[in-house]
Amino acid sequence: MTEVERFLLFNCVATYLELDGGAVKEFAELRAQYRKPEVEMSPITWEEKVEARGLERGLEAGMEKGLEKGLEKGLAKGKEAGMRDVLVRLLRSRFPGLPGQAIERIEAIRSPEELGSLADRLLTARSLEELGLA
Repeated sequence: MTEVERFLLFNCVATYLELDGGAVKEFAELRAQYRKPEVEMSPITWEEKVEARGLERGLEAGMEKGLEKGLEKGLAKGKEAGMRDVLVRLLRSRFPGLPGQAIERIEAIRSPEELGSLADRLLTARSLEELGLA
């Protein structure tokens, strides 16, 4: 028998095998002997146990994926903020008296590509007008 067939057979027996007459009473008496008053557990099938384990694993995997995505987004935002800071420092160095309007424009940029392009143009630009920041 394959492992899947064994699982299905066990699940079927555990779920659907019903005790008759005297066996029900005998089973209840046996359970009562071993039952602790502070703990009351309802019977659970093998399938439900496997399902619960699968749910637990799924939740763990989801948490890991969520943390990973959050970290990636945080790193991307940090990178953008760092690029903006460097760009403003370079602009202040190249164009003393940099107006607040130019800084606001840079702070509004959310695209790393656009920030990179602005940094590239900064090397050859002769004025803030050429950069589109005047």
